Amino acid sequence: MKLRSMMIAGVALPALALSACGSDENGEARDDAAGTTAAPTAECEVPAGDTPTRDELTAILDDALDPTLPDEEKANLIEGGGDDPEVWAQLAEQAAANPDIQYEISDDANAIFPLDECTLTADFTLQIAPDQEPNTGILTFVAEDGEWKLSREDACGIATSFGIETELC
Repeated sequence: MKLRSMMIAGVALPALALSACGSDENGEARDDAAGTTAAPTAECEVPAGDTPTRDELTAILDDALDPTLPDEEKANLIEGGGDDPEVWAQLAEQAAANPDIQYEISDDANAIFPLDECTLTADFTLQIAPDQEPNTGILTFVAEDGEWKLSREDACGIATSFGIETELC
């Protein structure tokens, strides 16, 4: 669970990329072709099961920075992660070069908050060095291909904080 100090800028800002859909005056989704009110539908392939746990979301971050995990598997952890397969080896190298930095998703009962069916946020803490105060922020995760993934915006923030230029951004 290691990251570089400049990562704060990338993870402290939530990536609240919510999509809008048509609605009637009461805020209910409408089927414009039929002119009737319909139940809202997710604009993503929602993962099966409950809201992911702290451990499941932390595993996404851990795996993305694991130098032993193949890049193809890492690309499945990030929204649009296949757009730049070389970025994963670079991120793993940078994380390994900074062994004192700690990160975690909060274990508070309200730390993981669904924004809608396709998006959730998680309270996040980053400690740059053992003698410094921890910094807190929010990470955003999105449902894509039936899996929860770190948002593209937050992944870009992490890569940028390491000085890595990527096609993801």
